[in-house]
This record gives sequence, structure tokens and C-alpha cells, in this order.
Amino acid sequence: NELSKLSDTPFLSPTVYAIDDFVCKLSGLQISDQVSLIFDLFSCYSKLNKEIKFEDFISWAPTVLKDFDLIDQYLVPDITSLFKYMSEAEAMKRWEPDSSKAIEITEHTSSYFRLYDELNALYFDFRELLEVEKKAYRGMAYRLLAEDLENIDLADLGYSYFHFIGLNALSRAEEQIVSILVKAEKAMCIWDTDEWFMHSKHQAGDVLRRYQKTSLFGEWNAPKNYLAQEAKEINIYESPFNSLQAKLGSEILDGENTVFVVPDENLIQPLLFSLGDDVEAYNITMGLGMGQSKLSSLVNLLFDLHGIGTLQSNSGCKYGHSYVQKILTDPFIKRYEANRYSESLPFARQQEKIIALNKVFLKEQELLDFVKEDPLISVLFTSWKESPKTAVGALKSIVEVLQETVFDDLDAMEREFFLLFYGVLNRLEDEISKNEDLSILAIKLLLKELSKLERVPFTGEPIAPLQIMSLLETRCLDFDHVVLFSFNEGVIPSSSKNTSLIPFEACKEYGIPVFSDQDSIMAYHFYRLLMRAKKVDLIYTNAKSKGIGGAADPSRFVLQLVNSLAKENPKITLTHRSIDFFEGENSTPELAIEIEKTPDLKEKLKTYLEVKGLSASSISQYYNCSLQFYFSKILGLKEADEVEETFGADVFGNWIHQSIEIISEEVLLLKNIIVPELKSKVLKSIPLVLDRIFNKHFEGYQVERGINVIYRKMAEKLLIDYYEKCIFNDTE
Repeated sequence: NELSKLSDTPFLSPTVYAIDDFVCKLSGLQISDQVSLIFDLFSCYSKLNKEIKFEDFISWAPTVLKDFDLIDQYLVPDITSLFKYMSEAEAMKRWEPDSSKAIEITEHTSSYFRLYDELNALYFDFRELLEVEKKAYRGMAYRLLAEDLENIDLADLGYSYFHFIGLNALSRAEEQIVSILVKAEKAMCIWDTDEWFMHSKHQAGDVLRRYQKTSLFGEWNAPKNYLAQEAKEINIYESPFNSLQAKLGSEILDGENTVFVVPDENLIQPLLFSLGDDVEAYNITMGLGMGQSKLSSLVNLLFDLHGIGTLQSNSGCKYGHSYVQKILTDPFIKRYEANRYSESLPFARQQEKIIALNKVFLKEQELLDFVKEDPLISVLFTSWKESPKTAVGALKSIVEVLQETVFDDLDAMEREFFLLFYGVLNRLEDEISKNEDLSILAIKLLLKELSKLERVPFTGEPIAPLQIMSLLETRCLDFDHVVLFSFNEGVIPSSSKNTSLIPFEACKEYGIPVFSDQDSIMAYHFYRLLMRAKKVDLIYTNAKSKGIGGAADPSRFVLQLVNSLAKENPKITLTHRSIDFFEGENSTPELAIEIEKTPDLKEKLKTYLEVKGLSASSISQYYNCSLQFYFSKILGLKEADEVEETFGADVFGNWIHQSIEIISEEVLLLKNIIVPELKSKVLKSIPLVLDRIFNKHFEGYQVERGINVIYRKMAEKLLIDYYEKCIFNDTE
């Protein structure tokens, strides 16, 4: 639209590339997705370490891929020496000359240290495999193009000229690619900078000042002077809750050309609900990850049920009650029950049965039979038998059944998640067919990686008056009104936590960026966004509710605005506001709860005293809270029953007493005279009677595992001691 205003005659719009697409086009390589790269990397590493399991490998494989990407992005010249440095640095950690005890060598520590020794071979084997298959990871594509661009005939690129826009901190590979094109007079760079951070030592201009001093990028366009000269209204809001930010954002929205900068995708849905129908046109560029869906929660519950929630015994497969109940109360399962069994509600009745019988574990067949031939129950509770193929098949069947029964009741977003998830399961099936050694845990971890890749895009009007995006997506875009959410330290700028295998000292030595460099990049994006803005609202959560980055303090940029920029620019009006809750004019005052002593209530009190009397505990309860006494003793209200996994004192006592009764009735035959000849018969009957009473009255408890095993032995020992020392005591 802006370009069209520069010409009176129509012309073709220039081709626009993201930098990754630009590199792929020029290099002729296809950048593989994360999951494909993980499998290719595993293929290489399993040749170096034949004992490695995929479920162990996948936990650190993304970190290794990230480090390989950095090494190539920053054109590390002597890669072998870097890996040697890393290996020796880890060896130094193992060497403890001042310690009297050597470091304990376990299977995990050996595997961890072995990785460092094999990184060099893994890097080159991995690169070789990808080159043969014409594939690449991001850094590899950049490195190959940067090292080979001078040998490419620039006339064959398909374009006569390139404009690089919105550049900031470039990797060395990007620097080399851009500088070669600029030197060949095939490109120019357009920098968006401000004198406030370019003519000072502010970190927002650290990289750009270095670029300006060189001639690598051609002629430098002059910085603007917006930050220190233009009028701006800056409001800093302190929110007591994370969720309140969304409500506040909808309240302060006014006018057009506004951007909501959202660093946490968990805030998107609350934000959309807060906007309501008042805002008709908006555009969201971020998309939602699959982890945000209710379907993802159900899938995680199923992996727990068939993993840690499963007990294999001689009698077959059993499921823990807590995992079964979580499945039966999942929103999708409840909706399925309401649609299919609106009157009988068998799932709810099964839950009541679990609690009433105190079923700690439930047999597989027992669950399959409580609603016979139900298509959903049959796949939910059929054992996966440690088979990844069975697991994925079951998940696909569950999605298909739910699509047939509840799909029409879902909102548009959840429907998209259903379709997306089905595609992810198809991808998992393909990977299982190629890699038959995968375990259930490996499938769960793979699903997690695939969920990061797959996102549901929002559809909207690209030129809508309200844009919702992340901070990095605001590059090259200007807005009159800027609203930044979660503006806490640890979020903007992000946490300095290092997730790399490369030590800090090695990064500095080999020119790989560290967290301070990332802070500089974030500072540039923030201040560039402020340059042309007329109104800026910054919202952070206070100490009572920590931000998503873990910090409870406002971003350091708030202090910079208050103590530096606002003082240098008198045209900036800066306010700091706390969000408080006030009692509304029409709010209903809190009323005291009063129970009228009617004739009916007096009769209930009289009946209670006649039947149960007053115990010490009931008197204490009445003294502490008369309402609690009324609700619990008179009305008979009580907390909802729950399944008890461990014997309580009452259950254990009843077990012992009922066992003694059975032995007295059936073994001793209620004889008044106990003869010594009965002793062996009694002692032999104790474990049999205990098991009989247990199976009859307390079958729901488990005595094969946990502390209940000890209680079972205690019960037997107590009865043996009772009969030996009290009943058959020869000395008495």
C-alpha cells in the first residue's frame, strides 16, 4: 500500500522473502523440521554408541542440534578444536584433586561424558548424511551459502537487486552473505535506528554501532531522532495477577493502529475472551501450539494411565484409580457421556462405585465391561502392551470416536486442533514404521516435539486496526499505540538461563553469542518499537504473582525509561499505576449466616441429643463454630468420599476384630475351655482368615505393594502374638 503511493502507474510488487526462505532459495537446500533432524542425528549417533536408547537420546538431542546450528551460523573456523575444548572442560569437572572421594561413575554419568568425546565425530557424520540427502538444518544451510556465495554467478540468482530491511544483530554467516552482495553492488541495507541509542553506549545499539564503523554493509542511512524528540505518553501498569493483564488490555484499547505484544501464548485465549464482541477486526500472527488444546491434556492423561498408572500382576493388567477417574472426568469424555448416555450416565456411576468399594486398582476387563461394547471405553482402557504401534492406533481411534460424537459441540479452535492432531498421529505412524525399536516413552517424547512444531494459525485481516503478535514479529512495523504484556524481568529481556553444551568461555573465544548478546537484541527491538509510537502501555505482574519468566520485578527497561529516556525527553509524559479493586456502588454487602430455630429444627436437635448425645469432639466443634456443628451433626453434611490407598486405623482395626470373630466361631467353635491342641490349628488359620475377611470387605485396597504390605504382615504378627501370648500362654 505504501509502495503504491510512490508511483502514478501500476507496477509489480517486489518479491518479499523471510531471511530463511532467501537462504534456502540461494543454497538450493531444504531445511528439515526438528523431528526429522532428531531421527537423522540418532541414526548417526547410534553408530558411535550402539547402547544408546532413543528415549534417552531425545532428551538432549534438541540441545545438540541447537549447538550445531550456532556453530555453523557463526562460522566457527576450527570446529574440531572447539569440541576438544568442550570435552576437556567436562574432563576438568570430573577431576577433583581436593576431594577424598572420586566422582561416582554410573551408567548415566558415563553416557553423559561419552557424548562430549563423540561430539566431533557426530557433527561431521551428521553433516555428511544431510548433504547426501540434500537436506540441512538452518545453520548448515547458512554456512554452506556463506562459504560458497563468492563462487556463485550472481547473474543466475534471478533478481537484479536486493534490499535487506529490518536487520539488527546478524550471525557471521548472515554478515558474510549480505556483505558479499553489497560489495558486488547487488544489494543495499536499510537500517532503522535512533540517535538516542546510536550516539550513546546503550546496549540497544551495541551491534549496530559496530556495523556502522565498518564498510561491509555499504552506505549507512542516517539515524532518526524520535526517542529523544517526539512526544509520547507512556503508562506503566502494575497488575496483581497474570490473568488480569488480559482484562486490562481490553480496557486500555483505543483508536486504530494498535499492537498487543504478547510474549506468552498462554495469554492469547484470555485476551480474546476479554476483547469480546466489542472489537470486530483484529489480526493474530502467532498461532496457538497444540499444547494449548484440551485434546492434548487428554492425550497426556492416557500416556500416564498406560504408563505410571498401570500395574502388571499375575492376574493381568490393573489401572490406578486416580488415573481412571481423571480420564472419566476429562471434559471430552464427560461430553461424550452426555451425548451418548444422557439419562443413565454410566461413567458417573462407575466413579461412584470406585469410591464406594474403595477400588485402589481396577482390572482391565472390569473397566471394559462397565459399559459393554462402547467404542470409546474399549480403546481407552485396552492395554497398549508396551507397543507404540498399538498406542498410536488407540489414540487415532479415540480421536475418530470423539470426532463422530462431540466434534459439532466444539468451538472452531478445538476443531482445528482435532484435525491437526490426527495429522500428527499419521506422522507418528510413519516414524514408527521406519524405527521399530521405539518405546512408549519415546513416542510420548516425540509427540511433545511434534506438538511444538504444529500450530493452529488464526485467520484475520492483515491490515486490521489491532494486531496481536510477539516482540520479534514487530520488526519493520510501526504502531501509534503499543501495549506490551508480561513486561517482567526474565520475560523482556528473557531469562539468561543457558541451555547449551558449549561453555561460556568457549562461546566468547569462538565468537558464539552469549545471553548478554541476546539482551542487546531484545533491547533494540523494544526501543525500535517505541520510536514512532505515540502511546505506550507496559503491563507487568507484581511480587504477589510472579511473571512467566520467574521474576517478580518489572523489566529493566522500565527503569531505563524512568531514569534515562524520560529525563532526556521532556515531551514524554510517564505515569506509574497500580491496578486496585474497589467495591462497586451496587455491590451487595456480605451478610451474616443466621439459622432460624424453627420447631422442626428443635425436633432435630432433640433427636440428635437423644440418639448420639454430646461427645467431647462435638462440644469442641460447637464451641469453635456453631454453623459447622449444625451442618455436619444436624444436617449430616460431610466431605465427598475419596478412595483411600492406605489402611486407616479404623479399617485396620475392623480387619483384626472381624478376623478374631471368625477364628472364634469357626476354629475355636466358641469353646469355653481352650485346649493346647487347638494352637497349631489356630495359627495355621490366621493368614487364611485375614485373606478371607480382606477379600470380602476390603477388596479395594492393595496389599501387594506399598505400605499396605507392611500392614498385612503387622496384622498377621498381631494375631499370632495375641493367640500365643494371651490365649495359649502355658504360664497363665
